[in-house]
Amino acid sequence: MFTMTLKMGLRSIGNTNFDRYYKRSFTNSGCDANPYRIVFFDDFSESTLNTAYWKPYQNATPPLDQIWVCDDNPGYLFLPENAIVNYGMLHLKTTKLASPLSFECEDPEPPHNTITVTRKYSCGWVQTVSGPPGSQGCFQQGKFSIRAKIPNNVQNTIGAYWFFGWANELDVVEVCQPDCDEMQSNRWLYVKNPTQEPPDCNAENTQFEWPRDDNIGNIYAFRIYTLEWTPFKFVISVDGVVKRTFHRFYEIDGSGNITHPLECEDLPANQPTQVWEHIAWYTLFNHYMDLIMSVGIKNTGNSTAGGEMLVDWVKVEQRTSATVEGQGTTPDFICEGEQEVFQVGGEIAPNSILGWTVSSNLEIVSTNTAQGTVTVTPAGIVNSYPGPGWIEAKIANPACCLGHNIKKNIWAGRPATPQVSVYKTCNYILLNIENYSSDNTYQWQMLTNGFSYEVYNNGKNLYITISPPTQQPASIAYRLIATNPCGSTSIINGLTTLPCNTWRLNVYPNPTSTIANVELVNFTQDDLNQNLKIYLIDAHFNVKKSTPVTQLTETLDVSDVELGYHYIFTVVNGENVISDEFIIQH
Repeated sequence: MFTMTLKMGLRSIGNTNFDRYYKRSFTNSGCDANPYRIVFFDDFSESTLNTAYWKPYQNATPPLDQIWVCDDNPGYLFLPENAIVNYGMLHLKTTKLASPLSFECEDPEPPHNTITVTRKYSCGWVQTVSGPPGSQGCFQQGKFSIRAKIPNNVQNTIGAYWFFGWANELDVVEVCQPDCDEMQSNRWLYVKNPTQEPPDCNAENTQFEWPRDDNIGNIYAFRIYTLEWTPFKFVISVDGVVKRTFHRFYEIDGSGNITHPLECEDLPANQPTQVWEHIAWYTLFNHYMDLIMSVGIKNTGNSTAGGEMLVDWVKVEQRTSATVEGQGTTPDFICEGEQEVFQVGGEIAPNSILGWTVSSNLEIVSTNTAQGTVTVTPAGIVNSYPGPGWIEAKIANPACCLGHNIKKNIWAGRPATPQVSVYKTCNYILLNIENYSSDNTYQWQMLTNGFSYEVYNNGKNLYITISPPTQQPASIAYRLIATNPCGSTSIINGLTTLPCNTWRLNVYPNPTSTIANVELVNFTQDDLNQNLKIYLIDAHFNVKKSTPVTQLTETLDVSDVELGYHYIFTVVNGENVISDEFIIQH
């Protein structure tokens, strides 16, 4: 509960930045050590927006939203046709209306006369399904990430990823205004009479904000924006890099100076502690917010429109002990013709399980609501096409209106047919299993004698040594067997060796001052018939002399060549052949 002790500060950072701290008694119920698990994910792979999760906001037909329609700012409407799913992306667009729309409504400013407003543009807005803006909200705490591309300034379009509800507003990212290319985050609080303890949230509210701009490099590329919201702080990150941390509790000394923010670990568990709480956290710690993605017109006086914000996926993670677990001896596999029982672990009550779903290569045999279990068997297709599958439980979740979806990945059937890539030189061949799985064991068998080989990387690679190198291609055959608890899959493949380039250029005497004899080793008459030339080059690869090759030993006069290190060089069948270095001295 709040005490009657208050510290306040006012300062200006762009807009008025209102800092107020309430001293209160707080009992820490403990730090949540459970891992973050994905409870919701949408990659917009369906052909239309999934309205079980998302609601496009619109305010162009009665009942009109008085805030957005009657206010002269922002000067545009939100219409569902500006939020579409296409090519695996959510597209939030801005468009210019074919003809302006006019509305009569009550002026939000006193004396609240009836006014007429005209709108020339429409924009896209999508939010979670809990209700209209200002409703209770969908989420309370968690880690919320989107991968999105913000529209650039030249498109006259503002893109935003933000939260709003009874916990007021928290902006994760939008392009800072006016013309700049940085990311702005903000916490908005709407209260009346904030000097009262606690503040009054009724009647006409006073608005406070805590904006901040950060340079994140190219804000107009696809980036991953994340809000982590805990009972003690919110953290905003871009591509995994923390950009802003806003704490709830602080320690303040006797002179009124903040010494440091308090993390959960700084507060003793299960006993009252006196702390200073920032006013920005009023409503944030015990209310809900909706996740919102939207675009707007930057300058309604500008005639251009047509920008869009692209969203690749949305992911919600929350700390939970819930897991889907198999009861069998091989809980990560389910074999052809077998039935396996799965349950939700982590102290989850069976009656909180809302339902089960499985991947297309699995089938649900039965469910037991009293025990909270599901019995699953492979579908018929697994016999011919084994592969990865999953089992998902939907659990009632008071902190997420979309429920709590916990997925377990399993393998259905025998191992998939191994896919092997080959890299060859004339000295060795390297085989690599492209679809390697650590859940399988692999056995390589050489079916051709005369070659040494070595298996490494837990069976992922086979290294075959070609010794001595061959001048003619040779054939090699091998068998690869992949095994898991459901059985084995094998392949037999053949391949050929690469012939080695065995040409050599020997130069003697070394050192020399007058004559350099060049011996062409392993060259054939067919090689000589290619109009070969040998070149004398220096250490910087400058050509000093050349001569046609007519026999397997040629002679070069080097008496007029400067002293130093030199080489003999030629090209045969498109391959470069170079001698060892030799010295010319006078």
